[in-house]
Amino acid sequence: MEKAQEFLHKLLQIVVQSGASDVHFKVGSPPLFRINGALTEMKASKLSPEFMKALAMILVTDKAMREQLDWIQEYDVAYSIPDLARFRV
Repeated sequence: MEKAQEFLHKLLQIVVQSGASDVHFKVGSPPLFRINGALTEMKASKLSPEFMKALAMILVTDKAMREQLDWIQEYDVAYSIPDLARFRV
């Protein structure tokens, strides 16, 4: 899970630096950034189901919701990186 958290923090640093308003994650594709309304593919490997689950485990902090990761369709949470930004997920 440390690798996933390191990836997430680097990705969110790029988001802030590029001025992106959104990041889209989808298994089988690299992350997409929305910059000035246009989606731009990040130059990264395609996201595997296992890696996406590791990212979800970082972002979904509620234990009951973690147990339902394979079934939940929507989850709202805030994620913060000190000295960088607070993100709505």
